[in-house]
Amino acid sequence: MHIDPTIIPAQLGRRTSPAGRAASAINFRAHRLASAAVAARVDLAIIASITLLAAVLRIWHLGTAPLGLHGDEAWTGLDARRVLREGWIGPYLMSAVGQPIGPLYFTALLFKFMPQTTFTLRLSMALFGIVTIPLAYAAFATMFNRTVAAFASLLLAVMMWHLHLSRTSFMVISWPFVEMAVLLALRNAMRH
Repeated sequence: MHIDPTIIPAQLGRRTSPAGRAASAINFRAHRLASAAVAARVDLAIIASITLLAAVLRIWHLGTAPLGLHGDEAWTGLDARRVLREGWIGPYLMSAVGQPIGPLYFTALLFKFMPQTTFTLRLSMALFGIVTIPLAYAAFATMFNRTVAAFASLLLAVMMWHLHLSRTSFMVISWPFVEMAVLLALRNAMRH
């Protein structure tokens, strides 16, 4: 809804000159800009705190909890090493029953720059889980409002299934990341 700032003084029974209406319009626009800046800072504070919570929950003792390395996690590490050796190995992975291989390329990238340990292996998927939280906030904020976005992203940050899959190197944790990115892109495309 657009409010004409020249109507406000007239409703109070005052007559305004063109210069007074221009000054009123400038004051109104300045107030709107200041309100938008405050709202942006609030959004940033909300999502930063929720993302920090999600990061702490996903990275704390990542190399040792859960104990051991699941067979599927080991395959993720072995296939990431294969990517380092061979380069492009296709879009789908036969050892993972035809799953898309995108997350493995990311794991291989981390293996190239970090030690090839359980922590690094799990960190690759934990990063997908962490980045999903602000994407969810952005998607729900554009579809609904800040309150819904805050609750949805907080809920996702502490949901056991998302937390568990983020702390193990199962490639399936990249799916919510992609879903939130596509949802945000579709919503932005529909708005414009």
